[in-house]
Amino acid sequence: MRLFKPAVILLVLLLAAMIMVPIASAAPNKVMDVNFVSVEKATTVANFYVNQISSSTQKYSDWKGAVVQKATTYYDLNGKESAYSFDVLQHGQYAGYLIVSATRNNYPVLEFSKGKTPDREMSTQTEAKELATTVAKSQQASLGSGRPLYLGATFFYMEYPVEKTSTVKTTTQQSQENIYVDLYERKIVDQGKVSGTLSTSQSSNTEPTAAQAQTSITFDQKAIQNFQIQTKQEAQAEWNAIDGKITKNGVNQPAVELSAVQSGQTKYIDHVPYYDWTYGCSPTAGSMVVGYWRDQGLTRIPVSTNTITGDPVTKELADAMGTLYGSNYCQCWIIPIINKKICNPLCGFTVPVMIAPGINSELNKYQYGITNSQYGWNAGNIYFPSWSDFQNEIDAGRPFELSMTSGGAPEDQPNTPYNHHSVAAVGYMVTSFDNFVTIHDTWETPSLYYDHMIRYNNWAAAMNTWVRSRTYSITSSAGSNGKIDPAGTINVPSGTRWSYTITPDSGYIIDQILVDNSPVTQNPYTFSDVTSDHTITATFKEEALPAIVPLCQAGNAFDATMYPQNWPQSDPMTFSCNWDGNGRVYLSGSSSELIGTYADDGFTVDTPNGIQFDAEGHYAHQHAPLELTSGMNTGSNTLTLIVRNYMGLSMSYGSSTGIGTDQTPYIIEVNDQSMIAAAQSSAAKAFTFVPNSTELKESVSTTAI
Repeated sequence: MRLFKPAVILLVLLLAAMIMVPIASAAPNKVMDVNFVSVEKATTVANFYVNQISSSTQKYSDWKGAVVQKATTYYDLNGKESAYSFDVLQHGQYAGYLIVSATRNNYPVLEFSKGKTPDREMSTQTEAKELATTVAKSQQASLGSGRPLYLGATFFYMEYPVEKTSTVKTTTQQSQENIYVDLYERKIVDQGKVSGTLSTSQSSNTEPTAAQAQTSITFDQKAIQNFQIQTKQEAQAEWNAIDGKITKNGVNQPAVELSAVQSGQTKYIDHVPYYDWTYGCSPTAGSMVVGYWRDQGLTRIPVSTNTITGDPVTKELADAMGTLYGSNYCQCWIIPIINKKICNPLCGFTVPVMIAPGINSELNKYQYGITNSQYGWNAGNIYFPSWSDFQNEIDAGRPFELSMTSGGAPEDQPNTPYNHHSVAAVGYMVTSFDNFVTIHDTWETPSLYYDHMIRYNNWAAAMNTWVRSRTYSITSSAGSNGKIDPAGTINVPSGTRWSYTITPDSGYIIDQILVDNSPVTQNPYTFSDVTSDHTITATFKEEALPAIVPLCQAGNAFDATMYPQNWPQSDPMTFSCNWDGNGRVYLSGSSSELIGTYADDGFTVDTPNGIQFDAEGHYAHQHAPLELTSGMNTGSNTLTLIVRNYMGLSMSYGSSTGIGTDQTPYIIEVNDQSMIAAAQSSAAKAFTFVPNSTELKESVSTTAI
């Protein structure tokens, strides 16, 4: 809900007749108005900025190469063009919008988004016209064609002229007034609240309330006027800078010096919730900010699953801010003749200076016994915030509430604000020329919501309500052979949570995790409800992985009585093995680290893949390791082994560890890379024997095993 200027909210919308102050409407003299921006010029600027924006932030990188197409011409209250909206088209498909100023007295690009402007939503236009028609009929007047107004960041209206007819002494007198509909709020707005002038039913002698007095002190007209003069100077300088970057070879061409497009600085705070309007824009925007900290671990703040009334923080903030949302303010009436509903536009009004106290009240009501010095949350206001004020909060990871206490002002009345509105600021973007604020508005369906980028200072005045807390330091460190994330010292807001993940390097495992010098086992480890400083450290040690895993064994141990000397061969031995598909598989038996296999003169292994591993008869010696990996299946395997003895030597074979022999045939899996390398290299170093011969090519021992 927008914040209406307190000096003009003394009377509620009259149902029978709405009293409007006529507004002079004069078409601009485009020849004499040197600050007027034509559609052609605006199109060139829009194309230029599409390139700028797509090069400045990843969120809009899909706009690269897109083109623009004019959609809407907007006007101000004096009937002068105020801005143009352009559809951004990527491969002919709608990809968002961009608004360019129609006067050099305002910044070139005023806002952009991947969503839509409200005047492009058919349902919004239909409802706006119905509301205006209802009021016109209540005045016994006819409704003219509507004209879209753009009065500053997020301020979209429709202006409908009405013609009243009254008969006095057979003379017909025509008088024209205007009906204004806020397109986002979809409500009739009193002309006095739009233009900043008092309705004729309001007495100039009325004493202001305390709240009105506070607001007038905060945003005095002289300060707004000075601010507008500064804005005008900055805007014209920015137009001059852009003129120097756009070539003159065609008004409707992108014609951009692409070398001038520079990547900008962007910051965005993830996970700030989006809530639809409930009770008022100020409490709704505030609940997004408070809800973010709740989601970051500020668990004392309540959570609601009620999708009808919205987040519970919104209502509590509305109460704390003194927002007008009760039955006395949010009444609606049905006009019987036309069966239409008209609602009080004061519904949701919040005095700006009450926003910070309301947030403070909400944050501190849930301390649950924790002292203020420990908890330390606080909110405060910055009036007419500088760009560094925006950057400092976002850079620190703190979303805040931005109250545009005046949506804009006509060029010839810089001290006349229009209207008020609050949003949640969640990021920013800096291009080569200008600065934009990323906002969560309060009007769109959350499931269809897109962030809006609004030009910094595209308002007559503004107020930032920051939300900060005392912070506590958490210092993390990790020893060699691993890491901890995040690392170093981090300042954590009071009452929130912070998680740390410990990851060892390959070949290492966590040795110990110490939190405040006490051992813990949780990984990730989370500090919850932080109200003091903490430390967390992690150390690592080498992983003691088994180098050799016995997969299966076959038959009984070799028995000299069963297989004596000169026995031709062993009986077939069956191996039933389950293999996980890791490591390498060998026939076991080695003297040291699987450098050779003990057997008598030869052996044959049949595998389920039909591969036969066959070692011919030799003099007994260390044979090269027999690798069976290529013949194995992942899962169940059945293998057959026969050991042959031609040289009259005793038979011995196998080991469950792969080192030495224990007289039992084994199939083993080798996991250690160094042992696999040793086994592979030993095959190249193996002695060469002359089969069935008593002569060795190298002198070796023929001692039987």
